[in-house]
Amino acid sequence: MPTIRKSLSTLMLIVALLLGGIGLALYAADSTPKKPTPKETLDPLLEQSQWKIQWVETAQAYQIAFKGPDVWVRVSGDYIVVHSYIGRVARDVSATDLMHLLRKNYDLYEGKFAIDKDLDLWFMLSTPKRILDGQELNKDIGYVAAAAGSAATLIKTTKPAVIPATPKP
Repeated sequence: MPTIRKSLSTLMLIVALLLGGIGLALYAADSTPKKPTPKETLDPLLEQSQWKIQWVETAQAYQIAFKGPDVWVRVSGDYIVVHSYIGRVARDVSATDLMHLLRKNYDLYEGKFAIDKDLDLWFMLSTPKRILDGQELNKDIGYVAAAAGSAATLIKTTKPAVIPATPKP
């Protein structure tokens, strides 16, 4: 009888430990922080923005319309990317003009011009999320808009009917 009682006590202890472990595991699974959506990440940074912004669900990014090329703000991993699609470089633009524009990258502290394989001209700036605040993001948007606007006047570009996909940083 004492052996059965001892075995039963041991069995009850094991069952209690297992149930407690399962409960802790379920609690830990429920309490893991959910990764914020791009909109949830960008909303606090843009809430006091001086720009007129518009969320574009299909692009998962904010669009800011300017007289020149539009500026887009999106999340890419641990970075906030502010970029502008300037247009498709016209076939008759001289290589010298393109080199002049791309050499400007050496003079720029932030952001870079790039031409992709389809001859689409971009200007983009990436900043780690952990160091970016709303004021800095406002400055970045203005900086990208100014750089894209000056490039658009310097290089002849055309806008295709469908804007190409956002480039990877």
